[in-house]
Amino acid sequence: MTYYVNNFFYYKEAKLSFNTGIGLYHEFGDPYGLKLGVEGMDGSFRLQNEHGRDRAVIRSGFDYNWQDLNIYGKISSYIDHEYNTAADVGLKWKF
Repeated sequence: MTYYVNNFFYYKEAKLSFNTGIGLYHEFGDPYGLKLGVEGMDGSFRLQNEHGRDRAVIRSGFDYNWQDLNIYGKISSYIDHEYNTAADVGLKWKF
């Protein structure tokens, strides 16, 4: 994953930074081509990948640090036929 980070402002006790990046993934093997079964049971199941072997994800976020407090947020979106998106916001305190 390649990121670009920009410090919006930086003081002795506080810092706000933004980041964004894009990642590309390729599966060389076929981990989804599995055939599963249960011992003593007739029949089996086969898992397969419906999304293909190539993926890309875009991520953006921010970090705000003030003394021992850190507030962060990030959003990521897979670039595929469904555009699945996940968001995360959090608070960290060092003590």
